[in-house]
Amino acid sequence: MVHDMSRWGVRLRLVGTERVPAEFQLTIDATEKVIGCETVWKNADEIGALTDLME
Repeated sequence: MVHDMSRWGVRLRLVGTERVPAEFQLTIDATEKVIGCETVWKNADEIGALTDLME
């Protein structure tokens, strides 16, 4: 679940954050947009990542 999203980054809530790689693609179903992401921080149920939306 996308918790927060801006031009610079995204905060995701999910179970199993340890399985998320350092770089990943996030697809927003409603718009079919694919966003490149780079993980910046993780905890037990959230991830913070930079996005390529600012390019």
